[in-house]
Amino acid sequence: MDVTRFGTASIFQKIGCGLVFSLITPFILSGTQQLYSQEKKTAKTELQTGKQVVEQVNVIEGGEMLGRIDWENMVIYSVGDGVMPPDSISPAQARVRAKRAATDEAYGRIIEMANEVRVDAESTTRNYINENRVVQTKVTGMVKNAEITEVKQFDDGSYQLMMRMPMIGANGLGQALLPVEMERVRKVKVVSTTKRNDIISKSEISPLPTNPDGNMQKVEKAENYTGLIVVAQGLDAKPAMYPRVIKESGNAVYDVTNANPNAAVENGLVAYRKSLVAAEQVARIGNNPLTIKAQKVSGKYNADLVISDEDAQKIQDADSKSGILGEAKVVVVID
Repeated sequence: MDVTRFGTASIFQKIGCGLVFSLITPFILSGTQQLYSQEKKTAKTELQTGKQVVEQVNVIEGGEMLGRIDWENMVIYSVGDGVMPPDSISPAQARVRAKRAATDEAYGRIIEMANEVRVDAESTTRNYINENRVVQTKVTGMVKNAEITEVKQFDDGSYQLMMRMPMIGANGLGQALLPVEMERVRKVKVVSTTKRNDIISKSEISPLPTNPDGNMQKVEKAENYTGLIVVAQGLDAKPAMYPRVIKESGNAVYDVTNANPNAAVENGLVAYRKSLVAAEQVARIGNNPLTIKAQKVSGKYNADLVISDEDAQKIQDADSKSGILGEAKVVVVID
């Protein structure tokens, strides 16, 4: 019998595991919102060492693992523990109740794991759920459909199981978040464009490039790139579902409004890897990606990537020729 546990002892059992499952089964709109607010202060998310982009989410007091966010495969995992209750009438009932307790806890924790996912550089899923009832309803349904991937029983009769929920695809978290994020970004862009149009002057319009003799320079055609790699190592960049690539001026070169929504839902707006070699092996960017180095990161969660104006022009030229942004053919390399 395997005696290796995914995490450590339970915290949900201290408040009653059956309560968690009872909130989930009916519809859990009010219940999930309460769990979101209660657990906000207890979770700590930390990128793990190793070759894959994975964040482990622990309870701050005691360091107990709630689960992990696998940013490479875009999957959320939670861990649930269940012990045999002493008031059971038989060993068989005790085992059933222990397994049920582990299942209840895993469901409760998958809610918290979804909560901790960064949507963009300024927000997590928690923010969207608390502000938008439609998102809350959709996420609740996704949580109830989470899949149990592994079950372990130990010599003392206790159980531990692992549960997963996708972040992309038809049943992924992005289905609930993307429409709201797209609308939010569009509104910000409209306001930004309106303000800029109010202050723009002819002096801001750059003339076409010329040679010293006054003749027009020949503009070189952009190479036929098949994708984009943005290297953000050494900048403490953090993964998010919908990061932006922006100029130093703050204008976006790439965000959710650039990509085909179907591509963003199915594959994610960007892929994350921990090395340039690993990034080059991602199928979506093809065999001739444009590689750009980020200058710095931006946003509350360090998820937006700031690049030079020169590199921004390279990306825009490549996109106009190959449509790499519209098909979300973007990989980000972080530590």
